[in-house]
Amino acid sequence: MSAHSSLPERDLLICAVETNDHHGIGIQLRRFFPDSREFVCLRTTSLYGGQETFGAHHHELCSRYLQPAEVEIHLRAILALYRIRRILCIPYYREEFVHGVLAKRLTSAPLCTYIMDDQNVHAPHVPDRWVAQLLACSDLCLGISAELCAAYRQKFGHRFHLLPPVVPALGPILPNYWRAEAGEPLRAAMIGNVWTAQRLTQLRALLRETGLGLDWYGNGPHASWLTGSPAEWEPDGIRCLGFLSEADLVAALASYPFVVIPSGDLDGTDDNPAFSHLSLPSRLVFLHARTDTPVLVLGSPETAAGRFVTRHGTGLCALHHTAAVQSAITVLAEPAHRTTYRSRIREAAPALHLANPGDWIWQSLAACAPQPAPFHRLFPAGYAPAPLLPPTRMADPPPPPPRPFRIEHAAGYAYARRSAAAYALGPGVDPARLDQWEVLQALTAHLLRGLDPAGDGLFLGPELPPIVRLAAPRLRWWTIRDLAHWRRTGYSGDPAHLAPADSERAPLAGFPQFAAIASSDWCGKIPDNPHELEGLALYLDSCTQPGGVNIHSFTTVLSPSFFWAGPAYGHLRRRFLSTTPWPGLDAVLCDPDVFFLDESVYARDWQPQTKKTYAEFGRLLYQTLCWARPY
Repeated sequence: MSAHSSLPERDLLICAVETNDHHGIGIQLRRFFPDSREFVCLRTTSLYGGQETFGAHHHELCSRYLQPAEVEIHLRAILALYRIRRILCIPYYREEFVHGVLAKRLTSAPLCTYIMDDQNVHAPHVPDRWVAQLLACSDLCLGISAELCAAYRQKFGHRFHLLPPVVPALGPILPNYWRAEAGEPLRAAMIGNVWTAQRLTQLRALLRETGLGLDWYGNGPHASWLTGSPAEWEPDGIRCLGFLSEADLVAALASYPFVVIPSGDLDGTDDNPAFSHLSLPSRLVFLHARTDTPVLVLGSPETAAGRFVTRHGTGLCALHHTAAVQSAITVLAEPAHRTTYRSRIREAAPALHLANPGDWIWQSLAACAPQPAPFHRLFPAGYAPAPLLPPTRMADPPPPPPRPFRIEHAAGYAYARRSAAAYALGPGVDPARLDQWEVLQALTAHLLRGLDPAGDGLFLGPELPPIVRLAAPRLRWWTIRDLAHWRRTGYSGDPAHLAPADSERAPLAGFPQFAAIASSDWCGKIPDNPHELEGLALYLDSCTQPGGVNIHSFTTVLSPSFFWAGPAYGHLRRRFLSTTPWPGLDAVLCDPDVFFLDESVYARDWQPQTKKTYAEFGRLLYQTLCWARPY
């Protein structure tokens, strides 16, 4: 018997966080797979203190800042403990897409990808390349809503099949027993999450204006992104009643005139369009499967939740406008309309149950096609909504080939590459042996050489490096006489602070303006003081002539669990490059030519100060911000 054949045979779940009852995906998975003992779970990060209530074996692989080859090493070690027979990937962050692609390659096991939250089409947080790769290697692709399936099918040209958040157990529909009482203020129930602080503020204002009260059930009020507290929300009409068992929740919901499902308006005020467009709330399906209480979707009828309700006639949609909500409340309280909505819910309910959804997933994966299911009656094969899609982005370009990096049009981001460093320093130089300052100076010089500015130039640093001087021969270089004193003045534009870098010459007359301002890590030493950071930004802006360029190189640190850059890096990036597409860390991580400080150089120059090993501290990565002042 081989060593591999003696390993336990398991199914692999790839997900973002712990699988438990604190979030919708965890609740859904426990319903789909009530017996999860055959699962080994691989998560990207921990949000709930490692609390896992699903699966028998659990691993955490924090790979956000690792290159794919490094991720593969760690993943291979985890997977070597099992014989993986099937893979279920429920991706959210970029890392789950990477883990899914690598797990398929390493195990060759059948792979089902189930997308419940959009992070690419309307929320471009995951690069196209990883979505395309995961879909291409998946044997079955599922989406939580018909809108999500259509959007991903349209963008990536890959077959997608619907699996809504069905309810496993078929039970009786509890009739709604609400009756209007004269003189009593109207209160509705609310289930689900309010996805942004801005949306909560909008909801509170709406309740004050309409007089509607809401009893909010579930864990939604505990979301970290919400501002205020339940005590502060209560004067607006919101009462937070917590998490109830399913039976108690159904009994409670049946006592209200209607249940509010929060969504978005799909306009300029909608700050979570990905959820609004494509996510079908699991609580909405659960509600329709267990009680015939009508629904009010707060949001556009073109949201996934809104389309579900209007398509099946189970309630109404209303934008976050006082008149629209008041009109919907009037209709939902009217007996004749309520009878119609309740009847439609009872008609739809049987199709929202699916016995053993987990078995359905595995059977569909084995067939590489969805098996017959009751929900197909509500969403027949020909049903393909045309969701509102943003302009399709171009697919992510492949990593650049080993050649010197150049910023076009003097606006963008650069990172040090081995080939560029060698090109800048000349033949015979081993980039791996360069220290921090040599790499930063080479990067600054390389970009200056490509832009070739002419006129007066200012270098921020103790002295002008020869490599930077030679890179821009048409510049007359200046430096700051006393950098510490200049900082204390708040980055004064007085020309008395300037000193010629190469020869004595007459001081610049009046307020100085430069064709180029450059630095090699000097800006990275500025402390996290908003007033000082903005003072530097104002100086760079006002002292750069129209059409002039800024090139500033920084030392950054990349470790498996964090990315660090000095405060000025983020401040200047937001100030001057906020509208410039950033290649992001994915481009860096996927580039085989990226330059990291050599471990031996780190041990010589850094470790005596940091007292940490190379692995503990992280890898030093060099980046440059470059922009031009508009004419």
